[in-house]
Amino acid sequence: MIGHLLKLAWRRKSSSGLLLAELLASFAVVFVVATSVVFLARCWRLPLGYEWRNVWSVRVERVRTGEQRFTPEEVAGFARLLREGAAIEGVAAIAGSMSSPYDNNTSSGDRPFGGHQVQMEFTEFTDGARDVLHLDLVKGRWFEPADDALPYAPVVVDEQFAREAFGSEDPIGKSFGTPPDDRDERVVGVVRDYRKGGELSIPVGMVMRRTPVGRDEDRPPNLLLVRAASGVDSGFEERLVTRLHDIMPEWTFEPRALEDMRAESFRSRLVVLALGATISGFLLLMVALGLTGVLWQNVTRRTREFGLRRAAGASQGDIRRQVIMEVVLTAAFALAIGVILAAQIPILDVVPFVGAGTIAAGATIAGILVLATVVAAGLYPSVLATRIRPAEALRDE
Repeated sequence: MIGHLLKLAWRRKSSSGLLLAELLASFAVVFVVATSVVFLARCWRLPLGYEWRNVWSVRVERVRTGEQRFTPEEVAGFARLLREGAAIEGVAAIAGSMSSPYDNNTSSGDRPFGGHQVQMEFTEFTDGARDVLHLDLVKGRWFEPADDALPYAPVVVDEQFAREAFGSEDPIGKSFGTPPDDRDERVVGVVRDYRKGGELSIPVGMVMRRTPVGRDEDRPPNLLLVRAASGVDSGFEERLVTRLHDIMPEWTFEPRALEDMRAESFRSRLVVLALGATISGFLLLMVALGLTGVLWQNVTRRTREFGLRRAAGASQGDIRRQVIMEVVLTAAFALAIGVILAAQIPILDVVPFVGAGTIAAGATIAGILVLATVVAAGLYPSVLATRIRPAEALRDE
């Protein structure tokens, strides 16, 4: 039966070729969207590494007094913000940072470890950041004021970076590279995986550098991270900004709740995915409509063939299966090509952060959707083929 259907498909190879190309294009688009959905779903299940509820990111705009990047007055002013800001009513913890969760300010790079390059992101925190973000320390220690006297720059890394850079070795005390101030960097602690970009971001190892407060040679951060005490009212944000402005009247403060930044991050990522899903759905609909028209035309042209088969004893179910199986075989050939091409992605390491399992899941979902579309498109033409009466075919014969 399958051999006979393959012969029929070969005889109509010109029309089958166009159908093959259309199905292959449909598979490619649906595969990209399906793989993205699977990837984001797996990212969502990974640990976030911090607590975003009741946390505000406050951008600090300092008045420039010259061409210098910062002045001793700015250093002292930021230290005062941290010191007096901790006493503001409703503030549970406060810290300085160069970036906050869910923002687009990302510093990244790679360094060689153990003969391979390790991709990483960087951020800078003052000593209070652990209390603000509720970072979970799993090994070693967090930053502390005594670190000012160390001959090296202490850093805290997350578990992903520790795994990728040091494998099964204990990362505490490990040295890697030289920071801008020419001091050696050494790991003093390890926290849970810290995914700065949020639940839908690509997991990347994180390196947290310490920003000393109050030293003239150290640039002050441009952000305040503030954790509100539980049960604060809706006026907390306004009171916080007012009090910060009272402390440093010449500076401006732009607060944003991490809850709002998280929602915006979700929207920006999911809008692109929704657009891709809409395009995929529209494409599959066009394939279904076009395929229905092609099969309808083929059934009309093959009146004699189907009538003679009915006269020879074939049932209506046999005719329906033949029509559907013909197009399914063509679709299966297109999907086989698509799967072979998709399999090259992990082999060639085209997208390193997407695993082979995610690629396989995306290809499976795309294949099922394309096959379901093909079968749905062939249902009505297959029913039309069963309406051909054997007497009509025998009369034409």
